[in-house]
This record gives sequence, C-alpha cells and structure tokens, in this order.
Amino acid sequence: MDLTTTCSEERRRALADTIEQVVDPSGRRRRRSDRLPLIPVDHRDAVVDPLREIAVALRDPTISVTEDTARRVAVLATAPTSPVFTGPAPVARFAALSLLAQLTVCEPPAFIPELGHGRVAALSGA
Repeated sequence: MDLTTTCSEERRRALADTIEQVVDPSGRRRRRSDRLPLIPVDHRDAVVDPLREIAVALRDPTISVTEDTARRVAVLATAPTSPVFTGPAPVARFAALSLLAQLTVCEPPAFIPELGHGRVAALSGA
C-alpha cells in the first residue's frame, strides 16, 4: 500500500466516529464499540480535547489525510498499547497533540524559487 495515498471519505468518517466513541463511551452505539479500550480517568483531561479536534479534522473535507496518517489515528485511538491508554498522561497528551498538528498544519514547500535552496533549508530548520 502506498502510504501517500489519500484516505477515503468513508474511512475518515469511520475513524472520526470511532474517536468520538472512545472519547464518550456513554454514546457507544454498536456492539463492536464495546471492544474499544476505555481512557483511564487520569488521562481524560489530557487527551479528550485533542482527540475531539482530531475527529473534527477528519470530517473536514479541506484537510488532506493520507493512509499513513489515518493508520496512525486508528492506532492512537484504539490500540490498547497506545499512549492514550497507557503510560503517563503528559505523554498521552503529547501524542494526541502531535497527531493533531500533523493533520492540521500544512507542509512547507520543498523549494521556493524566490528564496533559493539555502533559505528554505534555514526556514525549515534543516
């Protein structure tokens, strides 16, 4: 599978629904959702808002989501070994915020002719 392939709208909606079910377990509708892990109480304050924003970003048709990013969202939101469900709360928050930033921040272009290669490297921190 080519990881730069754009994720389908259907998959994006399904991921957003899954995240919403993880964030609000009382709203779980399907039998399958009973198998989703529960966010530990000490992690809830750290991760609920970033996860909700990730769900909103997945539903936004103007944001391009690759299959690789969709896979990372699925792992973060559903894998029992994800930082959202294990480890310290600050690590869980960092993981969720990092993925949110990846979804919502545009990548800078590799080369801007007016600036030249050296300036682009300096701007990107390379």
